[in-house]
Amino acid sequence: MKIITIKKNGQTASLRTRNRINDNGPDFEFIENSNRPGSILLKSLKTNWLGWLPENEIIISKQQEVL
Repeated sequence: MKIITIKKNGQTASLRTRNRINDNGPDFEFIENSNRPGSILLKSLKTNWLGWLPENEIIISKQQEVL
């Protein structure tokens, strides 16, 4: 399992992305899935929210591999 800490990209982040990070973040489990190019599938460690966020709207500030 890969845990990532994300921040919103102030240049490109939509209101939806900003709200998702504020309400459910900043720590998420990264779920490997290539069904949606340009987006990543995340599960919140705080609220169990599960959803897609556009890659260009976030900044990954930390990555951690958990066994």
